[in-house]
Amino acid sequence: MDNFMELWLSLPGSLQVLRLHSLTVKPSSKPVEYSRKLLPQLTIVDLSGCGWITDVQLKPLLNPTHLTQLDLAGCYRLFSGPPANSDIVMRIDRLSATLCEFCPQLTILGLRSVFTLPLGVGDAGWTRDAFLLNRIVRNLPKLVVLDISNNKSITDYLSFWLSRTDCTTIRSFITEFLNLTVGRLKTIHTQKLIIRDWPLDCVEALLMEVHSLANPTSSSLTVVVDNRLQHLVS
Repeated sequence: MDNFMELWLSLPGSLQVLRLHSLTVKPSSKPVEYSRKLLPQLTIVDLSGCGWITDVQLKPLLNPTHLTQLDLAGCYRLFSGPPANSDIVMRIDRLSATLCEFCPQLTILGLRSVFTLPLGVGDAGWTRDAFLLNRIVRNLPKLVVLDISNNKSITDYLSFWLSRTDCTTIRSFITEFLNLTVGRLKTIHTQKLIIRDWPLDCVEALLMEVHSLANPTSSSLTVVVDNRLQHLVS
């Protein structure tokens, strides 16, 4: 495919499921004219492995009414990502704003290998914000499954706060994720958090917080880890 606009315009307006695994098209820095084509019936968008895609190409595929499943695994350029930017605070803010505006009905969100760059202590902001990860889930009241596996930026961030013997960061994130059901979606009984390829210190700290939290919603949380760490959750 020569360019994203050609691909986008070829999609039928009645399309409900879009899967573009590892597809490569030429990126464009030109803004997409959203009014030229709408995809209002999309409920599932799977762009896993599409490392070429940027915010400009993503937004026309989202809709705030029907979209319930979004898989962005390996889409490391999204949310003002590299090479444009590597500031984790700015990127998660952009992620949060995008989800809130374009797909607030999500029940399943895949962010594996999206925030892949290691963090430097000199990076502005994240060493002073212990609640950064809360913004990922805050605007998704129906979220049931979240995959944040293999994200070096996220685990570096967590390791930094754990090194300060401060578990507030993980505790607050888990509480935010679980409490999304309070008074909003009482039919949820089990939520799933996927954290494959996380370092041991982060996995252990997260599981400790999960086990210690009193969950007033009576919903349960399943944590999915690597096979080598399966004994920690069994």
